[in-house]
Amino acid sequence: MFPAPRIELQGRTVYAMHAEYSYVALLLDGEETVSLAAEECVAGTWFGVYAMERHTLPDGYPVRWTPCQPPFEVVDMRALWRDEWQEPVADDGSFLGSGPHHLQCAAPTGSGIARPGRTIVSVHAGYVLTAADGRHLAICTSPGSPFEMLVAHTGDELAELLQTHACIESASNATPQSRS
Repeated sequence: MFPAPRIELQGRTVYAMHAEYSYVALLLDGEETVSLAAEECVAGTWFGVYAMERHTLPDGYPVRWTPCQPPFEVVDMRALWRDEWQEPVADDGSFLGSGPHHLQCAAPTGSGIARPGRTIVSVHAGYVLTAADGRHLAICTSPGSPFEMLVAHTGDELAELLQTHACIESASNATPQSRS
């Protein structure tokens, strides 16, 4: 299991956001900035997963803030988790190296099926924030592209993101377990 970074946004207001391929920064009340990025975690031989981590932007980094209109008053914050595991794949001659070859899979936490020799890793992938006016903002690491960060604002985007993630009731005390 790769645990969640310690951040608490419930009760805070997000005034602006800046997103790039590999990180997302939020401008909060009090001019505080919270930055989140994907961090590679080694789960086994040739098995890397990308969990959400706090990130520090270098001094003077050019941030282009996009204002949240209206400001996003966070009333709820839920953790996003996913399970990742590897499935053996037959070598059809298109792979590099001598193998064995595996396909990395991702699904909402709790939906990976344990089998002998398979390790299922629960990855803290991000957060879903809910505003006082009912809007949602989801920020998470990609289940399919190393270091990519995903941001979902609309219902359709959020529904697509939840196909590979489980939304845990409380972001502050959610800790799914690894299983083999």
